[in-house]
Amino acid sequence: MKYMKNTHIKLLSLFLFAILLFSYLPEGKLLQDKKGAWPPSHIKAKFLPRVNIVHLEDTDTDTEYNFLASIPMTVFHYNGTVYQSLLIPDIVSMPIEYIMEDWKTYLDEWGGVKHINFIGDVPEYKKIQFKNFYNLEWENVTNITGNSFEIADSIAIHDWENSSRAIIAPYKQTLSDDDVESISNAAVIASLYNAPLLFTSPSLLGQNTTDVLEELGVNSVVMVEIGDVINDTVDNQLASLGIAVEASLTTENAIVSYIMNLTNQSMLCAIIYNWQNLPASLYGARYGGYVLFLPDSIALLSNNVEEILKNLKMSNKKLTEPYELPDEVRYGEQTIANDFYNWLNGLGGNDPDDLEIVVTFNTATYYDPSNGFSVTFERALNGDPSDLTANGAITGRMPLNFTGNIALVNRGGTYRATIFANPRPNHTTLCMNAYEVQHTVNAGSPVVDSWGTNHIVNEIFGWPYRGWCAENNYFPWQDIFNNTPNLSPILPPGPGDGADCDPSIFASFIGKGYEAHFHSGAYAGTGSHPAQPDVPNIGFVADVENGSTYLYFSCHGGGTGIAIREYDNGIAQDYSGEAWGSPYWPDDDGRTYDGSAGGYYSQTDLDNDLGNTHSLLIGYNACSMANGEMNEVLLEHGGIMSIGSYTSVSFTGSGWWWNLFTYLITHENYSFGEAATYATARTAPLYAPNTGQRGTDSSLYYVCYGDPMVKFVKPEWTPPEPEMLNVFYGGHKPDGFTVSITFNFSLSKGWNLITLPVEHNYTASSLYADIPGCNIILRWNASIADFDLYVPGTPNDFAIENGKGYLIGIENENGTFFNITGMPIENVSVLLYEGWNMLGWFREEQTTADSLLNSIQGCNIILRWNASIADFDLYAPGVPNNFVIKRGDGFLVAVTEQSIWHGEG
Repeated sequence: MKYMKNTHIKLLSLFLFAILLFSYLPEGKLLQDKKGAWPPSHIKAKFLPRVNIVHLEDTDTDTEYNFLASIPMTVFHYNGTVYQSLLIPDIVSMPIEYIMEDWKTYLDEWGGVKHINFIGDVPEYKKIQFKNFYNLEWENVTNITGNSFEIADSIAIHDWENSSRAIIAPYKQTLSDDDVESISNAAVIASLYNAPLLFTSPSLLGQNTTDVLEELGVNSVVMVEIGDVINDTVDNQLASLGIAVEASLTTENAIVSYIMNLTNQSMLCAIIYNWQNLPASLYGARYGGYVLFLPDSIALLSNNVEEILKNLKMSNKKLTEPYELPDEVRYGEQTIANDFYNWLNGLGGNDPDDLEIVVTFNTATYYDPSNGFSVTFERALNGDPSDLTANGAITGRMPLNFTGNIALVNRGGTYRATIFANPRPNHTTLCMNAYEVQHTVNAGSPVVDSWGTNHIVNEIFGWPYRGWCAENNYFPWQDIFNNTPNLSPILPPGPGDGADCDPSIFASFIGKGYEAHFHSGAYAGTGSHPAQPDVPNIGFVADVENGSTYLYFSCHGGGTGIAIREYDNGIAQDYSGEAWGSPYWPDDDGRTYDGSAGGYYSQTDLDNDLGNTHSLLIGYNACSMANGEMNEVLLEHGGIMSIGSYTSVSFTGSGWWWNLFTYLITHENYSFGEAATYATARTAPLYAPNTGQRGTDSSLYYVCYGDPMVKFVKPEWTPPEPEMLNVFYGGHKPDGFTVSITFNFSLSKGWNLITLPVEHNYTASSLYADIPGCNIILRWNASIADFDLYVPGTPNDFAIENGKGYLIGIENENGTFFNITGMPIENVSVLLYEGWNMLGWFREEQTTADSLLNSIQGCNIILRWNASIADFDLYAPGVPNNFVIKRGDGFLVAVTEQSIWHGEG
């Protein structure tokens, strides 16, 4: 259709466009303002109180297009800030359900969700469920339907007042890998530019789309079309509209270069299968990454390395001496890194000044044996923060199916807001049953730090400022409360700086103001521990249920479960451990080896016990915890990150790894991925930098499952107030602009049954006055089963209501014409009484009598007034007269029960 606006809106648009042209997003350097610095800078996020819900069917690639077109309306960059709302499919799995809950809980503190956009063919019953869940009325709901071209066009008009730029990608019914990359990266670029994404057939730009380009005032486009598939006809159409093609990205190299120039970073959102491009594109839009398929050879090599590892007899118990992995494993990891960087260099994706960021969207092999991809890939790429110019990356794995990963990307992107759905956002839980508590310099085996020596690894105390001495009775509990150990030096070279400079898990939490509770077992025991006399031994399951943001396990493992106590006794110790408060508590030999009391907790137990964990992080300081489903179970239950190793781990090296990680996310504001990258570089072998650095603990192969870009909640954080809808962010006005339309009626002599399909303020008397030749207006009053009549001189002047039909009497021999201009009606709420009701079809797309009859509860007859014969057309089951009902048509329905009609049909 031809989109139109009122003259005063048109003039306002031109004025605003002239102003906004000078404040539009810069051409490059959007997300980072410093290069070669560690840790990297992150863009600020703000949140909009709305939900966009897209109908998805993985057998229908049109729905894939619809989701991608929705990304730039949901996530967009403007003036150095990224704005985000919720974008989810209408397929409600557990991860989707839990992010919906947390988004609602966050926004309920600020008046709730303000608007829902349904995109595509979302079933009516699901619309009602979503609407009711978010406590919205139909007037705060928008339905955007049609084919993929029409949906993209409608999104552009719905959400943008004007835009100097648009992004165009080719539409195809059958998608090649090149096509998937084109449309996925087009969505990313549109979000980075805060511009709409539109689609074209390779041979011709549709009339609707050209109308949209004109309406928005577009003067340039970026075309994303690997293989140069859009032909010259489209270029000529654009030229005839005065629209320049500022870039035509026809290769992977061109896309990578273009996005890197915009973002000042190199972030790969890697996929192996179609449909995972949807969460990958959403992630790229949020953080500034390009979406590409990984080469099959790298995927195969990674899985082969995992098969070698499976044949090794790894220990389920923590190692006192880390072992060397076989040469074929080390060679395999090195080959993965070399092959990956050769491929990335060929695309121009290697950042000469910084570590790359590589986030992979695919299931892992233990979770999905058929289509899984080994996490040996991520570990092989780990970079070295002390040498940013060398090969190496910050990595993360999004390990769920594509709808689960969509939920996970939403959770990561909104973490700064949705973490406040957690009942205790500053609470942490420590479940430690086999852990390191050294009190002697360089104790344990081997020396823990490949960047230096002079360290103490103690997961409770770290290395306090006085150490263990007579002044503190060789029990520095109070010392870590008075003066928390920090980390020095943070970056090499140099040895450790001694006392007060080695952090720990517990002390890091205490020193920053978190609440940290010890719970050594899954379920409630009796009493409490002397270390925390006010903390009942309720078990970690109940503690997490009450609200926790970090659950730390330090214990023996095995992939599909962990060795912990069944019943909580607070802080687990060996039977020969020291009593609370005695020198060198909890163990004078520097290690609690087996405080599990023979207990075991499986991934099935975890799945059964967890509900919505509200963005919980789990850290597994345990053996082989990437060799099962423990990590995925957490993420399915609303977790944000789970970290496990696919090899056996050692007491000393692994304890130091986790002390570093926890300190960095709590004290130094590192993201999860940055902290994990740093900790691995200080303790374990690296392969991507190719520096020959072996690391001191060859047993550590930790992998991040979840969003590596998230920064852990801080005690000083407060819930961010959501931004406003219906205000300008550049030319973008989310949910605040609807195009007015002019609707023309051709009315015959005699009776005409119509509805007004646009917003208006008519009463019967004012409508009567505006229709030439009108001599009577009737409305059906279903509550009394009779007509209300209006003619001049009668007192019965009634309101003309949305969604209802009215009989208009015309006395002119040749009929008459009447037009009305206004914003299209998007939703109605009409009470249907048992018996006859007179309704009106207000939607742009036409419907049929059969569709109406099957959509309206208890309906058994549909009547349409046929002015040409001055009689009704009837449709009922078994009657073949299935007539069409168009926008502006009124109709009668007979129903057997009372209900509410919202425009279904």
